[in-house]
Amino acid sequence: MVNFFRRGLLATKKKARGSPKATTSRFYYFPDSAKGKLIGRGGGTIKGLSATYSVTIDTDQSGVIEVAGVEEKIEECRVAIEDLMKMRVSGDTPCRVTFDLQKERDESFLGKLRANRYRSAALTSCPEASRALPQAGSRSTSHRITNKVEQECLLLDLEVPGSDNKFSHVTAVGAVEDCLKACDMLASELELGTLAYTTTGAGVGAAGYSTPPQFDLLTSRAIAKALFFPGRDEEPGPYHPDADPGEEKSLSTLAVALKYLDSANKSIDVAVFNITEDRLTQRLLDAHRHRGVRVRVITDDEQAKQTGSDAARLREAGVPLEMDADFRYHMHHKFACLDGAVLLNGSFNWTRQASEHNNENLVITNDSSLVAAFHSQFETLWKGFEGTGDAQAPATPPPANAPAPSQEEDTVFTACPKCGGPIYDNREANQGRKNPWPSFKCKDTRGCQWCEW
Repeated sequence: MVNFFRRGLLATKKKARGSPKATTSRFYYFPDSAKGKLIGRGGGTIKGLSATYSVTIDTDQSGVIEVAGVEEKIEECRVAIEDLMKMRVSGDTPCRVTFDLQKERDESFLGKLRANRYRSAALTSCPEASRALPQAGSRSTSHRITNKVEQECLLLDLEVPGSDNKFSHVTAVGAVEDCLKACDMLASELELGTLAYTTTGAGVGAAGYSTPPQFDLLTSRAIAKALFFPGRDEEPGPYHPDADPGEEKSLSTLAVALKYLDSANKSIDVAVFNITEDRLTQRLLDAHRHRGVRVRVITDDEQAKQTGSDAARLREAGVPLEMDADFRYHMHHKFACLDGAVLLNGSFNWTRQASEHNNENLVITNDSSLVAAFHSQFETLWKGFEGTGDAQAPATPPPANAPAPSQEEDTVFTACPKCGGPIYDNREANQGRKNPWPSFKCKDTRGCQWCEW
């Protein structure tokens, strides 16, 4: 800090020997929350900047800083502050770009951003915590997204909804070009493909959505790609017969499947046993909300009730969804038809467990006979399950010879969804099977005897 002052004093003495230069002042937008870092401990940082560039810096006014001095020195100081703070320091009115990442609805993605913000605060206040936390290359590095986006895009702020604020959406504040760069970067870091946004302020007001990079699903050349999971960070190519050879190994295994979903422009028909992988679900939502793609989903009724299932999220967003109606059996398919031209099919369930841990396969093909067969099967299922996605499926009565459960160890399990009477659980009488439908019997006397699990 002594060097700062010495350089400043020498500069003052040199200017005194010549004719004085005209002084002026400039106002720059600056978040109040960042002024503490600019001031520094005991005012050391701001005093050093003032002495080095022979300027005065006023931080008392809300939302701005004032830098006064000779014009060229003001500009040099502005650049130095920008470099120090890793944010755009400008006199232009900042804009706000609000991204399609909403509180409560998109918690799985917001959690990564919040974790990063809290982690960064802990490192600043406690250096020892930094050494105790996992280092670069560990899984927790994904939690550094917020700071990375803020600093590389020179944002004034990146608002992330949380319990400690009233933000409803993730919003970038700064120069419009910086905010749009942050939009692309967030989409990439969160593996979203692309993000819709709304821009306000700085004389602009517009909504935008950048179509993600796409494969040509209608290519005349054969698509024949086999993906195996757990996925790799660099999936060997070719990914698509018309793809740029330079793209080989540039995408992860899951990213290849995601890009195929991003490539649909007319229809996406999905029949999948379980869907909990948020990155896949987000692709369906983006296609439905922003690209006008007709999205339909069929899933298993039992899995749709499980914690973590995205079935309700899809339905609430307006995506048509149907389920099988028989609790004794499963809708166990795992396939998708894209634009009626490409088929994704295999053992791969749409879950994070499948994408990161299980041994799974996913075949991608545009073989017309296979695509037609699976499309036909989807239509058959869709008609057969019609109406089941919006209401509780009616109970299927057991066979006439189903054994009556013992009443000696029965305990109340839940209320019958059909008649409201109590359902008694007697797994012991059914050897603890996963779906022991004979063990659930309604004792109500209003005519409903058997109830679904």
